[in-house]
Amino acid sequence: MSWSAGKSEKKCATCAYWGGTRKLRGSSTVETEHHDLKGKCFKNKAPATSGSYACHSCSFHELWAPLK
Repeated sequence: MSWSAGKSEKKCATCAYWGGTRKLRGSSTVETEHHDLKGKCFKNKAPATSGSYACHSCSFHELWAPLK
């Protein structure tokens, strides 16, 4: 099963600081394996040993370069 988010959505999967596995689908959509796929956040300095979910959102969001 896959999950996707558009570039207008402020989700971890569309963020430049998210270190999870994702791929670009078209020019405006990011796809991950599942909404609860985790990846390290390289902006938020709070300890997060398990990473941030692809569908999570926060105030540090900056659009991932391939989506610009």
